[in-house]
Amino acid sequence: MSLHRLAVAAVEPVRGSVRSLLSGEPDGTPPWVRAMAADGDAGWFGPGSTVWTVHQDAATLVGGIRALLLQALHPVVLAGFDQHSGYREDPIGRLQRTAAFVTLTAFGTTGQAEAACRAVERAHEPVRGVTEDGVPYSAADPRLMAWVHLTLVDSLATAVEAYGRTRFDRDAYLAETARIGEQLGADPLPRSARDVDDLYAEFRPELAATVATAEAHAFILDPPLPAATRAGYKLLAAAAAATLPPDLAPLLTARPVLPSAPARLVGTLATRALSTVLGPSPAATAAANRVTRTPLPSA
Repeated sequence: MSLHRLAVAAVEPVRGSVRSLLSGEPDGTPPWVRAMAADGDAGWFGPGSTVWTVHQDAATLVGGIRALLLQALHPVVLAGFDQHSGYREDPIGRLQRTAAFVTLTAFGTTGQAEAACRAVERAHEPVRGVTEDGVPYSAADPRLMAWVHLTLVDSLATAVEAYGRTRFDRDAYLAETARIGEQLGADPLPRSARDVDDLYAEFRPELAATVATAEAHAFILDPPLPAATRAGYKLLAAAAAATLPPDLAPLLTARPVLPSAPARLVGTLATRALSTVLGPSPAATAAANRVTRTPLPSA
């Protein structure tokens, strides 16, 4: 039996568990995915966009973990998470809310994407405080939002490039996703691969590996997930850590389950197997069906 078939056989039993974990629904299809199938426009991106191409690749799951590892390197952003987020008490709920936001802005109608951004803004309104070092912060700060946006879109792109089945133009993807950052008030925004490099260099003096970072990284690499998904998650987390930017990788403060070289191989096998097992993205399918039914505007 080939390595790929072995990987598929290993992942197959957790198919339902993974879909349920990401959606919060036993059948793996939350109400907001079903809503995307209703009549409406193509949304912010639509068929043929790089966003639709990238976001239906299973490797984005690895990208989400990578983004969290990077976001935890900014002490002020991390203080906001620690002081106001319930991610430690409810990591699954946090995962589901993030998955909903990323999916709705990518595949939803214009109205659904705008509503998702307004919901994030409302959630951020009370998120303000002071770090242990006495630095005041607000989640609405355009620069803090810029770090979150930068790490998310770069991580999704990097993970799909490293482990996915999809080939795409990174500059086009970054230019398209800047629309989401604009809606959330993030500034500055990366619109090209060169911008990503420049922004990481700009943010580098603000980043640090602290005691809080170590606790966050340990949690992100091994959260209290259901037994059926925990081992597989840890492998995906190791694959995520293996793709951190070379300048930032030394700031990783917890040890992944695998070192970088085998983690990359296992990450490729696991994400390809997961893609086969999960099948087509329900959100992408719902959006495609919606757009197919949408009548063309009259001349």
